[in-house]
Amino acid sequence: MLEHTLKSDVTARRLGVITETGRRRWFSKDDKARIVEETLVPGAVVSEIAAGDTG
Repeated sequence: MLEHTLKSDVTARRLGVITETGRRRWFSKDDKARIVEETLVPGAVVSEIAAGDTG
């Protein structure tokens, strides 16, 4: 088990752990356009949009 203590004055709201193999995802031009449009909506959270797109 890996143990690590982060000493910082900054409090994180959320911590994401990457468990995928690291392979790149492929998106069509239409998918890319749709994703960009979603980020332009007032109140959109880019990290949530990115996490929801599996390619």
